[in-house]
This record gives sequence, C-alpha cells and structure tokens, in this order.
Amino acid sequence: MKTTHFFSKLIVFIGAPTISFIISFYLDSPWWIFTFVSFILSTVFLVKIFIEGFLLNFLGTFLFWFLMSYYMNHLNNSILSTRIAQLFSMNSALSLILVLSLFGGLLSGISGALGTYLHTLYTKPLRK
Repeated sequence: MKTTHFFSKLIVFIGAPTISFIISFYLDSPWWIFTFVSFILSTVFLVKIFIEGFLLNFLGTFLFWFLMSYYMNHLNNSILSTRIAQLFSMNSALSLILVLSLFGGLLSGISGALGTYLHTLYTKPLRK
C-alpha cells in the first residue's frame, strides 16, 4: 500500500510538468494548461493530504520551469531575459527566471491542492 502511495506522489511530481510540456508543445495550447493537468493528476492519483497536493505540484512545476527557462536563457546568451528584467527593474536575468518559476509553481500548487481537496471531498464517508 505504501509503494502505491509513493508512486502516485512520483507520478504527480514528475507527471504534471512533463504532461503539461508535451500538451503545450504538440497541441499548441495556452501556457496555463499546466493548472488543469495538476488539478486532474492530484484528483486521480490519490494524493490524500492537502499540503502534499500543493507541494508536489509546486516543486515539480517550479523545478521544471526553472530548468527550462534557464536552458532557453542560456541558448540565447541572456539577451531577451536581461532586457525584460531591466524593464521590470530586476537585477539580473536569473531573478526574472526565479520570479517566473515561482509564479508557475504557485499556480500549479494551488490547482493541485484544489484537486486534492476535491478528491477528499468525494471520498469521505457520509456522517449519519
């Protein structure tokens, strides 16, 4: 039973950003599609604790967005991100990447927590 719970956490942690990336890349969907993926995975894959639903989705999406943004920033020698960081009065391109990753992680975490809440709402036994 514990192994199943571990794998469901692993699927939510790795699956939410990966499935979101695949959907966004191949179906040309909007950037916020990851919120629906986080919500659905947290509802389906038995994440039972509210804070787990938030943290798994937050950390998975935050790390994925940070790594992808850092990689794309590296490919273009920080030209665009440095200009956008200056536009928002930030110190460096890395601070912009951190803020954007935090934003994506928070949105994903909130939708994952709502999915966990919906799952626990419908699986609790009714009181008599």
